Amino acid sequence: MSGIKPHFSKQQDDARVEISSDPAVIYCKGAWTAGGIVRFQLPKTLSGEGSLMINGSAVSALDTAGAWMIYKLVNLAKSQGVEAALTGFTPEKKAFLQLIGDQNITLPVESPRLSCLAKLGQRGWKIHQDLAAVLAFIGESVHFMWQTLCYPFRLQWRELFTVIQQTGYYALPIIALLSYLVGVVLAYQMGLQLQNYGANIYVVDLLGVSILREFGPLITAIIVAGRTGAAYTAEIGTMKVNQEIDALMTMGVSPVDMLTIPRIAGLIIVLPLLTLWADIFGLLGGMVMSRNILDVGFSNFIQRFHEVVSFHTYYMGMIKTPVFALLIAAVGCYHGFRVQGNADSVGRETTKSVVHSIFLIIVADAIFSVIFGWSRR
Repeated sequence: MSGIKPHFSKQQDDARVEISSDPAVIYCKGAWTAGGIVRFQLPKTLSGEGSLMINGSAVSALDTAGAWMIYKLVNLAKSQGVEAALTGFTPEKKAFLQLIGDQNITLPVESPRLSCLAKLGQRGWKIHQDLAAVLAFIGESVHFMWQTLCYPFRLQWRELFTVIQQTGYYALPIIALLSYLVGVVLAYQMGLQLQNYGANIYVVDLLGVSILREFGPLITAIIVAGRTGAAYTAEIGTMKVNQEIDALMTMGVSPVDMLTIPRIAGLIIVLPLLTLWADIFGLLGGMVMSRNILDVGFSNFIQRFHEVVSFHTYYMGMIKTPVFALLIAAVGCYHGFRVQGNADSVGRETTKSVVHSIFLIIVADAIFSVIFGWSRR
């Protein structure tokens, strides 16, 4: 065929076009289906001065995806100032194309490739928006917390007691079990090393400091972040999906005041108690393991613990817990309010809530360690 240049041709059944410059005709060939257009690429430019014909006499098969691609050819021609017309299609294919065209379906637009500077700008703007949302949430929460401290009767006491029951009482078994196992593991690993030097009794010193100051508060906070923080996000996110948050705002009730403040207050009350519970079972696990592998009896363990572990060590661990509780509750509620209105968004925000909570807990614990280190100098 003289004057015709093939634009794309991989397989005989693939969709492809051949462009003729005189007269201005695009010959569509092959199977214009979802499988046939996988490797098809639109031409950069189209020839034709004022008009262009798209000939489909050689189209072997056509489905919705192929029809969309044909209309992308038509739109490409229009964007270049060329009027395109369809011709040569069988009556069935022409009727199908007419049906797709009558639906006014918005064809997918290929996103332009952005430069590194543009991507950096987009990322910076997203960080700016997220930071503004976080600051707005913190400001509103602090405002209502101050009002609650000034006027305690404003607090949702029934909601507070429910939070204490769900986040505290129901969490006792799992925290006791995991803390006990952590104590067992620590005593076993430390005991193996201390046995080499005949310093079995010093396992009490190591267990007391490590559990009371670090592992007790940290393990408890991580468990609560995965259990309670995720629950906060899922509960508030589900309320937003069901438009219950919008209903509260319509009635003039602040969702932050009604949903966030009781959860923050409840967790601040509960987490120190859970940490004390974890300390007891962590030391109990270490005590049992010390007796079994190090021949350190219960009475010797308790006596040594009383001599070498001061109240200051316990205090250094407990002072972290209100900060951990505030971080967990605030992050969980914040991500709950960020749900966009569908179940998929609830899952994404719940995952982010747990990850961000654990990250902030570890960062806060590191900051406390540095501060305590400075205070001892």
